[in-house]
Amino acid sequence: MGMASGASGGTLARMLVAAAGIGIIGVFGGGMSGCWTYHKGDPARLSREPVVVQPGDWPLRTTEVLENLAAKTPKEIRRFELAPGAKLKDVQDAKMREAIAKPDMTVVHQGVYGKCLLRVFGEMVRSTDKQRDQQIRAQEKKWTGFESNARTLTSRTISNPDAEAVRKFFLEFNQLLNEDLAEEKLPYRYSIDSTRYHITSGLAVRIPPEQVTKPRGVLIHLTALVGNPFEIKVMDHLERAGWISFDIDTQTSVFPGTPEKNRAKTEPLIKREAEIDSRLEQLFADKSNVPFTDSRISYVNLFKPEHRPEVTRLMEEREKISKQLEKLTRGTFEFCPGDDADAMAALLASELDNAIAGNAYAVEAIVEYIKRNRQDLDGLPIVVIGFSAGGLATPASVARVRDKVEAAVMVGAGANLLRLSQESTLTDGGVRLRCEDKKLPRSVREDLYVRYLKYTKLDPYHTSQAMMGMPVLMLHGSWDEWVPARGGELLWERLGKPDRVTLAGGHTLLFYLLPGQSERIAKWLEENVRRP
Repeated sequence: MGMASGASGGTLARMLVAAAGIGIIGVFGGGMSGCWTYHKGDPARLSREPVVVQPGDWPLRTTEVLENLAAKTPKEIRRFELAPGAKLKDVQDAKMREAIAKPDMTVVHQGVYGKCLLRVFGEMVRSTDKQRDQQIRAQEKKWTGFESNARTLTSRTISNPDAEAVRKFFLEFNQLLNEDLAEEKLPYRYSIDSTRYHITSGLAVRIPPEQVTKPRGVLIHLTALVGNPFEIKVMDHLERAGWISFDIDTQTSVFPGTPEKNRAKTEPLIKREAEIDSRLEQLFADKSNVPFTDSRISYVNLFKPEHRPEVTRLMEEREKISKQLEKLTRGTFEFCPGDDADAMAALLASELDNAIAGNAYAVEAIVEYIKRNRQDLDGLPIVVIGFSAGGLATPASVARVRDKVEAAVMVGAGANLLRLSQESTLTDGGVRLRCEDKKLPRSVREDLYVRYLKYTKLDPYHTSQAMMGMPVLMLHGSWDEWVPARGGELLWERLGKPDRVTLAGGHTLLFYLLPGQSERIAKWLEENVRRP
């Protein structure tokens, strides 16, 4: 359903989605056009007044720490830098000279918009090696559906204890590496600016370039959990229809953090993981001349034949470490029959609201960025479009900028996130709720679902009311088990029964056949969104 736990958990969930999707499509997808049904919405909902989410219902975020961080952030970020007193001519290796002379990224724009620090980057170098750089770019597009050039960051990300522990570790690790380089009397050092200034923290975003021709309108695109060619085809079709897209890599991670008892166990694993990455980078610098064509080339085959056994061993070890770290860092909400149900429901509501709010704040930041900086988009209508995980975040995102958004499209969305997470057949749906490592009895879960709705403020069940009075299009599968279909039906009802398209199929088939609905979505936008 698009709700993953933590960094390693999020990566694992993306892999599971991709593997499951390919498998199911391979068996059931071939040659199927699907049975789609269009339902015209109840026109009465367009005359209903939206219910505004009150300021106190939004999770707290502070901007002072963001402003301080922006003031300290250098304009150029480098992976390597000269040692004190050294000059560029002292560096013998030509590639290292180039890496030091040319920044890995430049911060071409940054500012606090709403509750976010938005940073826009110029050319971003993922690796000093061109082949490796291309591979990383291809992988990013594979997992997110786009190549990012910006990040949104909130105070919660900076203050997250797990993120801070990892950041602190890498600062210390780079310092140790620099001590080794100093002992070897090498004229360069590892830079720690990227870690120090949270350059790669927060939500990945794509900001499109300025437009010469006035677009039809602006789409703020909240992605599915994993990049997929079907969603990309829909977005490409809408861009050909004249729309311009700002993309956000939706994150709905919900977990209680690394248990304290496991923190000491994670440190040596993180250290070893970093050592493996460092060694792989060293070996890659002495790579084979195998030409890079696309991401299907085996990573191992990019190394020289004599290095491949070691690379294979290191990658296997790294995979084992990743699995160990996932188990150690993946927190669980412990709740057993007889425990305080209201306290647990309130905790789960708070965590889910915080996760959803991060995406809403990113949407707000982009809307404000457009208003203050993009004259080429002045006066254009803004539409929020969300797929799967992005669909779950769409109602709160619209609620955050209700007076600036004119319509919304949701694919594979639903309401009552706690129920969706526990009934989803996709792993744990991102919220691991257990009693002594066992799933709770149905009656206990049902009671929590009801209590949860009393405490949550940003669940689509409630924020859907902010979408009254505006055109909404829903597309969902009537047999969906990843974002359970009953949640989609509930959201449709809470929205006042807007326009919708249903497919007699599940979540995977919904996406597989989605490109065939591209023209329908484009036509719906044309008919329901004003022309500038």
